[in-house]
Amino acid sequence: MPSGNDPSNDPNQQERLFHESLRRYVSALDEIARRASDAGRELVSTYARQIESIQGCEVGDGEAASSGESRNAFERAFLEYSRKVDAFYGQQQEELRRIFADLAAAGEAAPAAEPTSVPGGLSHLWAMVDVMWSESQATVRQLRAELQMFQRRLEAAEALASTDPLTGLANRREAERIIGEMAQSGRRFSIMLFDLDRFKGVNDRYGHGAGDQLLRVFARRLLEQFRLEDLVCRWGGDEFLAVLSSESGDARVRTRQIADRLGGRYTVKCAGRELVIDVGVSAGAAEYAPGEVAEELFARADALLYKCKGEECAS
Repeated sequence: MPSGNDPSNDPNQQERLFHESLRRYVSALDEIARRASDAGRELVSTYARQIESIQGCEVGDGEAASSGESRNAFERAFLEYSRKVDAFYGQQQEELRRIFADLAAAGEAAPAAEPTSVPGGLSHLWAMVDVMWSESQATVRQLRAELQMFQRRLEAAEALASTDPLTGLANRREAERIIGEMAQSGRRFSIMLFDLDRFKGVNDRYGHGAGDQLLRVFARRLLEQFRLEDLVCRWGGDEFLAVLSSESGDARVRTRQIADRLGGRYTVKCAGRELVIDVGVSAGAAEYAPGEVAEELFARADALLYKCKGEECAS
């Protein structure tokens, strides 16, 4: 049986113990806040440097592949940071829950005590929770904004790296990539090559500005001959290439029909002049044969194109 001198029976002693306990918890919380702030800053600083390093990579026309790698590296860094932020603040919140539970137990032991008599009181605890929450949310929002901005940069760089700047069509690099993917997948497809006859004469007679305008107009008309799912690109110089899934019709016949429609008079404006230029179009086509390399496919189409150049194509 407890003696009359037992401190646990003394209400004043209970209150003093409660206040001392609460003071120590608040002191511990201050230390948690300090360490959390330091750890949080170190975490943000580490990943900020990593992200800046990734973003600092300049993506040029010849670096389409590296842009995808950079985006993957950024996303990996972001996901790793998010996991560590969640773990970090999860630990802090668990510590706070433990402190609140201890304080609740202390409060039950001395319900008459006034927490506000301890420096800072419980309001300090709530303020700490609010700060931790707002800081974690702000950091995640900032990183998401960084990710979106970086992704837009990469998408713009990839678009530039896969687009012919003169005509706006896909470029040769993009066509080779698509052809490689289709060949790997085992899908049947065909390619069509188109070439402007005597294009050098246009440059010699009217200048390269007129030649560029002619290529732009021709590219627009050529694109109109195909479906949205087909790829039309500028292969190089005055050569254009289309990649499309094989259909029931003869690719060679269809290619010749398109070439016939594209031949004729073109009106271009250059240096304040309006020029009418007669254009002839030669064409060749080849259907991909499983197992052949891309160079063999191009060679077969090219051979037909030059056979047709300047003369009627054989069907």
